[in-house]
Amino acid sequence: MELVLMCKDKPTEILLNTVKDNVPFQIQKLTEEKYQVEQCVDEASIAVQNTKKPTLTLKVTLTSPIIRDELEKKDGENVVMMKDTPELLDRQKCLNTSASLRHAKWFQALRQVMEGSASGIQLPEGPGLHDPCEPDPTDALSYVTVQQKEDITHGTQHALRLSAFGQTYKVLEMDPIPSSKPFQKYS
Repeated sequence: MELVLMCKDKPTEILLNTVKDNVPFQIQKLTEEKYQVEQCVDEASIAVQNTKKPTLTLKVTLTSPIIRDELEKKDGENVVMMKDTPELLDRQKCLNTSASLRHAKWFQALRQVMEGSASGIQLPEGPGLHDPCEPDPTDALSYVTVQQKEDITHGTQHALRLSAFGQTYKVLEMDPIPSSKPFQKYS
């Protein structure tokens, strides 16, 4: 499992260490189970792992929007950049984490659109899909036949089921992403 901790300021080793030291106290408040917490400076993260089987690991990665904003400004404008402190976490790891977070948000937005469509919003008895560009309430799908609207509803319901079972690649008509972990069968 992965968790991204979005920081207001640029993440540093000091902040990473503070998070690592604080996590065990926060876990104690929630459960009596034991967890191991390790700092991974090279990965700009900490790893939280339970001590019983099956072993689960939570990777908590630190990043900040400031790092990406600086990179964009550096490419497009003449910007005076402050000198980074030596304990700043790896910039590229932080940028990769920010990109992963944006991708996750995109897939959440895609899922919400599919959920709306799968609910039958466009069906004759539904509220319809209002065109935001028109001043008067206008159904953006008024030209679509009832059969096509039912097909859209059925298709998005099927796409949601595939997504729920980890088969989003079929919905997007792409090759499956190979798993980095070996397949384990639990008895």
